[in-house]
Amino acid sequence: AEQHYQQALAIFIEFNDRYSQAATYHQLGMVAEEQRAWATAEQHYQQALAIFIEFNDRYEQADVYHQLGYVAQAQREWPTAEQHYQQALAIFIEFNDRYGQASTYDNLGAVAQEQGDWATAKRHYKQALSIYIEFKDQDGLARTIRNLGGVAAQVISSGHLH
Repeated sequence: AEQHYQQALAIFIEFNDRYSQAATYHQLGMVAEEQRAWATAEQHYQQALAIFIEFNDRYEQADVYHQLGYVAQAQREWPTAEQHYQQALAIFIEFNDRYGQASTYDNLGAVAQEQGDWATAKRHYKQALSIYIEFKDQDGLARTIRNLGGVAAQVISSGHLH
């Protein structure tokens, strides 16, 4: 996959097709992410983001910010992950993309949970939960309920029952 995307990218660069370059960089980022090559994934996502910003394509920026958040989260870079997710969330809200908001809230909940901020994690998970209910997304619903259960277990084990 990476080889084909690189070949496509070379052609898009040759023909100065900047927008197609952005989409290809995004795909290369996803391939690198699957391989857990975080630095490479981040580099490709940043290249895609720069072009989407150049074209003022706010909606595509949201997807890239979300992926950048995931890359930072996977590396336990909590403030960076939260910042990217918040940027994605703001754009999803701007475009009234409720479903995009749900997965971002879910990931924000995970970032807060990893840092022991259970109240914030619970709040984000509940926001994701309400959207998954709205869309009747059973997988998202199950995942978020499991995450809320994890928060409850952590609160109980820490002795901070409030």
